[in-house]
Amino acid sequence: AGAGPFIDPLVEIDHTLAKSITGGMVYRGKKHPQLDGLYFYGDFVFGHMWALRWDGSKVLETKRLFTHPGKQIAIFGADRDGEVYWASHDGKIYRFIPLR
Repeated sequence: AGAGPFIDPLVEIDHTLAKSITGGMVYRGKKHPQLDGLYFYGDFVFGHMWALRWDGSKVLETKRLFTHPGKQIAIFGADRDGEVYWASHDGKIYRFIPLR
């Protein structure tokens, strides 16, 4: 017997854009309502950050938000208010601040 069942990925990123995806976190904070429900994930190698919106059955949108060259996106987390943070191997913790 196999190790399944398996489900197909929600999104695929070409290896020219990402080498090592770091799984992320869904935004549930109150400071930035436009981010509510977005799943943030990044690439450890190139420093790209993406956001994905899922409606429970399909991906509604996915987009690259920014690239932070040299930042090895290593981990995501959220505080007790649902605000999302990410950390890099440079020893710093970053938070999301939407551009206006």
